[in-house]
Amino acid sequence: MKKFGPHEATTNPSLVLEATKKPHYDYLIISAIEYVKSKEIPMEKMTELAADKLLVNFDAEILKFIPGRVSVEVDAKLSFDTDATIIKARHLISLFKEIGIDKSR
Repeated sequence: MKKFGPHEATTNPSLVLEATKKPHYDYLIISAIEYVKSKEIPMEKMTELAADKLLVNFDAEILKFIPGRVSVEVDAKLSFDTDATIIKARHLISLFKEIGIDKSR
């Protein structure tokens, strides 16, 4: 990102998955796991929360290098469920807010 100097960026789960294969980003994975372990939530919700937190962690890293916004893609399974999409978006916004990133970014 530094090399090309974009003003904005888009992430999606497949890009994040590819990045997780690089040892350089292990700390983001560990951070997401530690975050989930600190929450008192049912076991079946842990994987989804870990994936959301990992996405937010990667986007937070990207925001360190760009002045504009990062667009976050939600799961395509939510495409035809407006209410679920809104719930997911608000959840992601709250995860960003927890680490001091405003929804305007």
